[in-house]
Amino acid sequence: MSAPLYSWGRYPQVAQQGHDCEAVNRLPAHISETLAHHHTSLPFGNGRSYGDSCLASSGHVLDMRKLDRFIAAD
Repeated sequence: MSAPLYSWGRYPQVAQQGHDCEAVNRLPAHISETLAHHHTSLPFGNGRSYGDSCLASSGHVLDMRKLDRFIAAD
């Protein structure tokens, strides 16, 4: 897990616990594991969008920053 993540404007200031995704071929497994343990999640990019705060109701997000060449997932 990565350090707590915040959206860029830090409003609302709600920390999200990031779960590192390091390989595209493991992405479906990362998604399944996170949903199995926390029931809901959202992908987290760079956290630099003013109007799009990443606030998963579970407080757990998939940290996609290492997947800088990611195109799609099913």
